[in-house]
Amino acid sequence: MPIAIFLAVFIFIGLLWYRRRNPCRWERVGGKGTLKQFRCKTCGAVAYSARYDGPEQCKKGLEPPAL
Repeated sequence: MPIAIFLAVFIFIGLLWYRRRNPCRWERVGGKGTLKQFRCKTCGAVAYSARYDGPEQCKKGLEPPAL
């Protein structure tokens, strides 16, 4: 029984850590080449990535580059 409780607590902490580390949930919205366009379901940020599951980091705080 103590092993089951320890395992449940360990899984719960792991899920909390994962959600804080990766708050964005990416949805593919376009792109047919190497880069695909993704929109975050959580914050609405738009980003491009070559990965199938979207960018690794949240792009919400990024500003457009100055020219």
